[in-house]
Amino acid sequence: MTSEYAKPIEERLMKEKEIQSFTTTIWALSAAWWALEWSPSGWWNNASITVNLTKKEYWRKESSISITERLRTEFSKIKNTKVTVVELSGWPPAWGDFQVKIAWDSFATMDKIANDYKKILATIPGAINIASSRKPTPLEFSLSFDSEKLALYDLTLPQVWLFLRNVIDWAKATNVLKWTDDITVRTIYDTNSTDTLDKIKDLKIINNRWQNVFLRDVLKNELNPSTTGILRIDQKRIVSVTASADKQTNWWQILSEFNKKTENYKLPTWYELILWWANEQNQKSVQSLLIALIFWMFFIIATLVILFDSYKQSILVLATIPLSLIWVFVGLVVFGQPLSFPGLIWLVALFWIVVRNWIILFDKINANISEWIEFKESIIDAVKTRLEPVFLTSICTVLWMIPLTLSNPTWTSLGLSIIFWLTVSTFFTLIVLPTLYFIFIKEKKIKEFN
Repeated sequence: MTSEYAKPIEERLMKEKEIQSFTTTIWALSAAWWALEWSPSGWWNNASITVNLTKKEYWRKESSISITERLRTEFSKIKNTKVTVVELSGWPPAWGDFQVKIAWDSFATMDKIANDYKKILATIPGAINIASSRKPTPLEFSLSFDSEKLALYDLTLPQVWLFLRNVIDWAKATNVLKWTDDITVRTIYDTNSTDTLDKIKDLKIINNRWQNVFLRDVLKNELNPSTTGILRIDQKRIVSVTASADKQTNWWQILSEFNKKTENYKLPTWYELILWWANEQNQKSVQSLLIALIFWMFFIIATLVILFDSYKQSILVLATIPLSLIWVFVGLVVFGQPLSFPGLIWLVALFWIVVRNWIILFDKINANISEWIEFKESIIDAVKTRLEPVFLTSICTVLWMIPLTLSNPTWTSLGLSIIFWLTVSTFFTLIVLPTLYFIFIKEKKIKEFN
């Protein structure tokens, strides 16, 4: 049945000139949906279609965002089928631009709150792909025992539990000793007597008065939605509602409108609301990375002081790092790119490579001075010695980053950050640092070596 509903969509995609190929999977969710942190319930009535667009270098005229918007509008008109069109990105993975999580124990109450929030998000301009982590699932019978009826029929819960356990796992009747073998004899119920719910209810159990009691007389029978997966945060059950932003809308606009529309919405007692937006996790990661960077600089200063036996040289090495970063930010602004978290990780990783070049430069200058070479000539000789290795390693890395920068918009920010960082740091290594050394250290260093 699911494949029949997917056929009209497949036929429409086959007419799309900008699509190179697509793959349909019935009764399964694609990797994109599993990345949404959604419950896997209801997979049996899902179909996933993964579409590959024609590459831009093959003269694709329409952007992927435009194609996504157009297909989303067309597929929304299909009856009896819910079609969600999601445009995937490379890195970092995200399950939507906005997400709200309701945390507590009762699924019935959380489902009601989630449906209310979905209706509110549907009224916010620019909010698309609104969905809940709770999917429609088939109903299932839920059997529980009525404590009052158990007392009325002189039964206890352990008695009923042991009886049902014997029905399922068979009951041990006796042991038979044959020669040296001890054979266990078990009694089993006829499978035909337990193959339907009504037959299970008609099973008889003996109470404390040696009377037969039907199970149906002590059972509470309820019909509830089945649950195939439960999401938790801090041991609390959660139900989440997600939404994406279209190309004219930002995540903060959705967040602002949602806060306004839910200002007077009262949550039941003890229920917790957790808001998440597109760059919240990114902000936390950046903060933790900056804290680690502060500790890193502290330990580097301590190491350099021990190495050079000079506070001035240690401070000169690290003082140029903020100056280099300023030009990295200027380059990103010129190309209209944000500083992404992957780019920031690479910048921190390259800090030590750049600082290593500066340490080697200063060490060469100090070695020249210790050999009684004139102060100015010591600096010039150190720069000449370090010119070739520093320049070649930097230019090779920059050339290596150019294909990555142009390959995917996701990696553009990362590539530009590394390119500007290495370019500027090379300039500082070969020109600015030797100049600062000449100005601040001066020739009194020679007297110290004398």
